Amino acid sequence: MSARRALVLLALAPLLPVAAASAATHHPKPPGRFSGTNAQGIAVALSAPNRHGTRNFTYQAKMTCSDGSTYEDYSFTDAVTLNVHGNFRDARSTNAGAIQTVVRGAVSGRRATGEMRIVEFFSDTPVTESNGTQVTPLEASGPVRCDSGNVSWSATARK
Repeated sequence: MSARRALVLLALAPLLPVAAASAATHHPKPPGRFSGTNAQGIAVALSAPNRHGTRNFTYQAKMTCSDGSTYEDYSFTDAVTLNVHGNFRDARSTNAGAIQTVVRGAVSGRRATGEMRIVEFFSDTPVTESNGTQVTPLEASGPVRCDSGNVSWSATARK
């Protein structure tokens, strides 16, 4: 080995552990769009990230209510951001607390998995809309509680 090569190796030697550690902690960028279903058989989707890294998670669930009724809720879309480990979590309260949602997920390679829950509160007094339809309005302190329970979901990356 030449003296010059030995000097170069000696100069680079302190950097080798740093380069190895950096390579070991590198997290590859997850693929774009994911689509799949939840445990109830309803579609879920995780969009490709926008230029700020935010993705849209779209989901819905079947609800069971304290008054014995059941229904399939409308879909929700929450803006989420994956952390460096590919995980996300989002909790929201809307309609003055009448709707509460929690979603979480993890992206690993071409697969994403997670869990969601939706809880909604309604009045127990129906109101008549202008078209004659009777509806039960959302009400944060309403006595009727509708809950999806914890629902798992999974999705795979789309090309």
